[in-house]
Amino acid sequence: MHKFTILIPLVLLASLAAAPADWPHYHGPGYDRKISDPSVRIARSAEEWSVKWRVELGVGYSAVTVADNACFTIGNSQDTNTVYCLDRETGTERWTYRYACRAGKKFAGPRAAPTIADGRVYTFSRSGHLHCFSVEDGTCLWTRNVVEDLGGEVLRFGLNSQVLIREDRAYLFAGGEAGLVCLEAATGRLIWNHGPAEGDQGYGSPLFQEIGRKLFITCSTDNLLWGIDPETTETAWTISWPTRFGILPAAPLVRGSELFISSNYGTGCAKYDLRSGTPEQIWRNKNMQSHFNTAILHGDYIFGPSGDIRRNHALQCVNWLSGDLEWSVPETFGPVIMVNGLLVVLTTGGELVLCEPDGKKYAEIARKKLLDGECWTSPTYSRGIIYGRTATGGAVAIDITER
Repeated sequence: MHKFTILIPLVLLASLAAAPADWPHYHGPGYDRKISDPSVRIARSAEEWSVKWRVELGVGYSAVTVADNACFTIGNSQDTNTVYCLDRETGTERWTYRYACRAGKKFAGPRAAPTIADGRVYTFSRSGHLHCFSVEDGTCLWTRNVVEDLGGEVLRFGLNSQVLIREDRAYLFAGGEAGLVCLEAATGRLIWNHGPAEGDQGYGSPLFQEIGRKLFITCSTDNLLWGIDPETTETAWTISWPTRFGILPAAPLVRGSELFISSNYGTGCAKYDLRSGTPEQIWRNKNMQSHFNTAILHGDYIFGPSGDIRRNHALQCVNWLSGDLEWSVPETFGPVIMVNGLLVVLTTGGELVLCEPDGKKYAEIARKKLLDGECWTSPTYSRGIIYGRTATGGAVAIDITER
């Protein structure tokens, strides 16, 4: 079953292209979960924040991505995935596309956020359906199932790789015999794959990261982080990182030749130096245990949620240089992004929290209850608006600009 619906004149989407203040990928415009928007002053009082719209999407964990005047996400209802293109200001549907996909029993619904690039939007389902749509009208330009077509593998919690677009290529981790795959972005044609995967899928996603002035594609499996040379497509280095349940989704943080990795279930975190071409451990401890949300590196400090998101969760600050724990706030803090130099956190209970990135103390500025239900999905930002959602499908857009 494939069905799409167009609900507005197409001319309104014709000029869609990601601008600096947009959020076209799960990890943001710079792939570091940060955004700078000089045109906006963020209100430091929650009383000035105002809800612009609320919608129901269906179950899932797909974050909202934004480009120009439209935002995109995915929800599942009655074993049918719906890809939504919504007006960023009003939340009204511009177009939708539906296809059959089982929601799953454990943490139901899609995981990956849509990726927007070059007038196209790419989506990936928990069962391996990869679609490419025209941003303008929702026409499906191409589709393939990475499990059936390429030998990928669906694991216990489903596939969740974020699609990465670089130049004219699309990258994602499909697991199984396919491993990491590289496709022609315009057609879906397979260019190369790095497989079989060196271990089962760890629920991570590929990123291009410059480490020590050399570019690598980084990706994780259930027991290691690996760096791939994008020119030769060969493994350049690996870091052994066994984690209970095989869950290693948090992206590595990089500064210069140094790389930080973290996972939950008692594993902890570590920093490595790759200057020699082989990862050399600088320090390791349990001061940051990223469950599945990536932390923020700001200056000499790492800010992020640590511990099991369902219990014993805290927002913590770790010193990049020493690995020391600077502070910890034991509350159900969820994913973190940075907007105009401030930390924006969505708690698992649906509160939006604004904080200073202070390396010596927790410095909360404001907070406001936005959503009811389980909030594990990362908030996103575009042009003064924060977007968030619950696992059961409630989504909200809140204007945080100063009046």
